[in-house]
Amino acid sequence: MNNSEQSNTGFENNHLLERLAQSLADRLAPTLPVSIQLWNAKTIAVYLQRSPAVVLERIVTLPDFPAPIRLPSTRAKSRNEIGQSIDRATGQPLWKAIEVIAWVDSHRGKRVGRPHNVN
Repeated sequence: MNNSEQSNTGFENNHLLERLAQSLADRLAPTLPVSIQLWNAKTIAVYLQRSPAVVLERIVTLPDFPAPIRLPSTRAKSRNEIGQSIDRATGQPLWKAIEVIAWVDSHRGKRVGRPHNVN
């Protein structure tokens, strides 16, 4: 292989790497700061190392857990008794990430369950 062939192969490899890097960058979603993120039950489950079912059945139903946010949806319309269309926020429940994190931090060091019998 002569110098011009090596140079051409190097150029092609660099071009291929640039295309690959750009393709990956295009597919990766930009990360939002946690202060403005909204988490669904699946994301909370990953954070808490629990299953989404446990999160929905046992965690988010706790009285001190942050209140969910339900964004309105065009499908979330129903009719009242006199036939008027009314909006209902029946979208997927979402929670502010910082509120969930603060809730978890508030349980640091708390003992859960019955105290041990010291007798």
